[in-house]
Order: sequence, then C-alpha cells, then structure tokens
Amino acid sequence: MADDDGTARGRCPNCGQAVPEGELRVCQMCRSLFCQHCEVYGYGRFFCGVRCRDTFFFGDGEDSQEDF
Repeated sequence: MADDDGTARGRCPNCGQAVPEGELRVCQMCRSLFCQHCEVYGYGRFFCGVRCRDTFFFGDGEDSQEDF
C-alpha cells in the first residue's frame, strides 16, 4: 500500500495503524513487530508493551527453592 505521496506503508500488527514501511521495530522479548505509537521504552530498549518490558527486567517468575 502507498500514500498519495508514494510512500510505502504497512500496518502495525500490534495496533493496526498504518505506518511507513521500515519503521516497525522488533520487540526485545517476544520478537513481535510494533510501531512507535505502541512502543514502551525501558532499560535502554524498546518493547511492544509493558508486559514484555517488565518481563525483561523482572524475569518470568520462575520458582526458587525459597518459594516452597
């Protein structure tokens, strides 16, 4: 798809908004694509959402011996 000015456009799979081709980023955690409107910045990286950002820092909640 292209705009009236000929700029190639794609759609963000996260929010569905049309964005210029090549402006989608890859999430550091889940490897999904997202646009600048969806991005969440944290810890020096961009993520597709708050859940991936928090998982990057806090981990996935694996059980330890202390939890038993």
